[in-house]
Amino acid sequence: MSLSYADSRTSRPGRLAHALRWLLVGSLLSLLACSPALNWREVRFENASLVGWLPCKPDQAQRQVDLNGQAVPLRLMGCEADGMDFTLAQLQLPAGMGLEQAQQAWKTASLASLQASGDVSTQPWSITGASPGLVPQRALAQGGQGRSARWAWFAYDGRLYQAAVYARAAQAKQAQQAMDALLSGLRLP
Repeated sequence: MSLSYADSRTSRPGRLAHALRWLLVGSLLSLLACSPALNWREVRFENASLVGWLPCKPDQAQRQVDLNGQAVPLRLMGCEADGMDFTLAQLQLPAGMGLEQAQQAWKTASLASLQASGDVSTQPWSITGASPGLVPQRALAQGGQGRSARWAWFAYDGRLYQAAVYARAAQAKQAQQAMDALLSGLRLP
């Protein structure tokens, strides 16, 4: 049986509607696939001047960190996005401890918690408004179980701060880009 001209004309709108539906579904799936995994938002510690950005809604916590035998309260904000952990942390400078000594003790505690092997070299970096008594520093460490950490420390107004990105070693490029974005979003008065 052959189709007449009139039959083929009436079946075209059905095929066209079907094709348009699939095109719409494909477009929606493409948009979902392209949505950003990192949804950056402004965050700040209560009663602190630091303004930062994290790529996900952070949880907040407080714990003690050992700085050369002194238990010092540490305030944390952190979240997980795109397979990486992001944190901003602050601590009040302990009595009788200088900025450099406190920062070195925090670095040592951070390396221990990551189970990093050996000492890690640091590089200076710049953040406008940081306390002049401590040169802001960045570090990269390889830890146990294929994890790496990118840290940055700086001081402001009697407080030490740490920004960090923790990731699998296979995410090195992604983690470096995320750390650069995290640091570029930090603002002090």
